[in-house]
Amino acid sequence: MNEIKVFLVEDEMVIRRGIKNSIDWEKEGYIFCGEASDGELAYPMIIKKTGYSDYRYPYAVHGWTGTL
Repeated sequence: MNEIKVFLVEDEMVIRRGIKNSIDWEKEGYIFCGEASDGELAYPMIIKKTGYSDYRYPYAVHGWTGTL
C-alpha cells in the first residue's frame, strides 16, 4: 500500500498543533511531511519536499486540498 503524504496548512497554531498531535500518522498510513500557517508559505515548502511544482491554485483559496 502506498502511504499518503500529508502537509498540514492551518493558520491557527493551536488548531494546527492539535491536529498534528492527535493523529497517529504512521498508524493511519500517512507520512506527515510538514506544516505551515498559510498556503503562500506552504507552497514553496511542498515543492522543496516533493520536487513537484505543478500545483496551481490562487493564494486566496480557502480550504484548498491536494495530494503530494
